[in-house]
Amino acid sequence: MLSFSLAARNFRGLRVAEWEIPAGLSVVVGPNGSGKSTLLRAFEFLATLTWGGVDRAIQYTGGRVGLRHFDAGDEPIEFSMRLGDLEWKVVLPFSGPSTDALFQEEIRWKGTAQMSYAAGSIRGTLLDAQEDRKPGESQLLRYANALGKNTESNAILFLVQYRLLQWLEPSKYWSSRTYDLARLRRSGSPSDSDTTLSADGTNVWSVLRNWRDKRETRARYDFVIAGMRDAFAAHFEDLDFEFTAQQVSGRVYVPGRKESLPFHLFSDGWMTGLLHLSAIASTRSQGLFILDEPENSLHPHAIRSIFRSMSAWAEKEGLTGVFATHSPVVLNQLKDRGRVFVIEPGLAQTPTPLDEHPNAEWLSHFSVGDAYANEEVGAPRAAE
Repeated sequence: MLSFSLAARNFRGLRVAEWEIPAGLSVVVGPNGSGKSTLLRAFEFLATLTWGGVDRAIQYTGGRVGLRHFDAGDEPIEFSMRLGDLEWKVVLPFSGPSTDALFQEEIRWKGTAQMSYAAGSIRGTLLDAQEDRKPGESQLLRYANALGKNTESNAILFLVQYRLLQWLEPSKYWSSRTYDLARLRRSGSPSDSDTTLSADGTNVWSVLRNWRDKRETRARYDFVIAGMRDAFAAHFEDLDFEFTAQQVSGRVYVPGRKESLPFHLFSDGWMTGLLHLSAIASTRSQGLFILDEPENSLHPHAIRSIFRSMSAWAEKEGLTGVFATHSPVVLNQLKDRGRVFVIEPGLAQTPTPLDEHPNAEWLSHFSVGDAYANEEVGAPRAAE
């Protein structure tokens, strides 16, 4: 199995984070303000940086205020992603309160530089050639295109184009806090050709309709329908769609009724479950998906059911999925404690796998959810 890791330094609330991420589903836990969501949003920052530039990445992840950790002093923000023998590194220096648009960026393969741009310099090296760059733009896409023209770079090309860039596709980060249920209920979804759920979830009806109507994506639709039937057996049997010139809305068949009902009659939890299932189904095979606080609005039965569905789909499609949660119910779905990562004051590593926690032997006497609920692990620092 190809190893994958993310490192971040001085990014918002994270002073230092080093994370070896296993394939399959994993969970991050910790007290409020510990950096769980920030750790997940590092992926969103790097994805937006890759496809849209540094200014857009800063905008999408909260703006410039607090972008650099308050204890960092004059140190830059640093990121690195390592995939097997491939390492991509980005260093954001500062000019006063703002990031320097000519940031440092490197790609190394087995320790040898393949691409190198120094901070503050327009000119750098890309596959042994001297190339200029535009301020604010990442050169990762340009590097991938250059690799594609070099038939001797097949191993690197595979990792860059079919792993790293796939993991850095836009719309990999979803959060129950950012779903715009009010807008969705009011307006439905715009009628378009989308096949990926947006971060706010408002295109879900177009996405589901498009999946249903194409043979190559029908399995995604069937997965969502099966997951909804399992999680909401008393309130869901099937879907249908209604259209206006520019909008698509869902209609819901419930057990025991012949006529369908408009989707806006259903609960926030029902809608949240539909969006969670659509989020994971939006992720391409072998890809990455990130879901922050999946438990919001959901009954424990629905949480367990949706997690089972997600686990089966992730295994089938070879996905890596990461959750940040406060829910003991979510935590209890993971039997492998090496997939539970803890951010907690006083730990030497951020995040720390639960099976490497200093109190791992003591914690083994508890279910993971009980240990977290009882503040045996992932608790805030006690007041002095």
